[in-house]
Amino acid sequence: MRRIASLLPKQDWIVVGWVIAIKLLLFLVGVKSYPMLWDRPEPRPDNWLQIWDQWDFGYYRKIAEFGYGAGDGSLALYPLFPWSMRLVAYVTRSYLVAGLLISAIACIIAAIALRRLVQLDYPASVAMRSVWFFLIFPTAYFLHVPYSESLFIALALTCLMAARTGRWWIAGVLGAFCWMTRGVGVVLVPALAAEATQQYYATRRWDWRWVWIAIVPAGFAVYLLINWHVSGNAFAFFQTRRVSFHQSFALPS
Repeated sequence: MRRIASLLPKQDWIVVGWVIAIKLLLFLVGVKSYPMLWDRPEPRPDNWLQIWDQWDFGYYRKIAEFGYGAGDGSLALYPLFPWSMRLVAYVTRSYLVAGLLISAIACIIAAIALRRLVQLDYPASVAMRSVWFFLIFPTAYFLHVPYSESLFIALALTCLMAARTGRWWIAGVLGAFCWMTRGVGVVLVPALAAEATQQYYATRRWDWRWVWIAIVPAGFAVYLLINWHVSGNAFAFFQTRRVSFHQSFALPS
């Protein structure tokens, strides 16, 4: 036990405890509220996980199990999360369990990365409060369900942490994976460029490792290649999102 405890500092173990406690509480509330929200009998203990098989998870499971298809809405979703589900499902034998497990591990990594990232600039107490409010924010619910949000945030935060600590090749690789998870991964390009600029003004020296920022768009390139392979149009996801999810660009009103 001591050897396991020594793998992480005390503050990180506290953060891990918060994530697990919130996750257990959320699952308990979900089981108890399910009958009221859906007008169905309370699920049996052997069927508790099944209530999380809802909404977008069906698309992720379909991609993980059968791959992308034209006209089925799957092209609207980025590939890394369902591909990870497919890999983990070889062990779990369940795509739902695989999705929940990936989200759980990614949520823990995101919480630890956030604490360490904040502590680079602020006291430990501020870093711990940042994680606490991150975990209890209402929309943090999506970090615990089998969606891609937790994986995306974990990759984004570890990417920024790697850049802040001078591990630029890791930052570039993680940034590419992040953009392969959700479209908003594009924000990492200007974020990493801003960090590189800050480091340049601090040292007044050019660092060739900053060139690793250029591989971040590779994650998006993979997504475009999937669209092109499936539909013959690299930008088919625009049409898919407009038809299947009613998403389109519009000016603020």
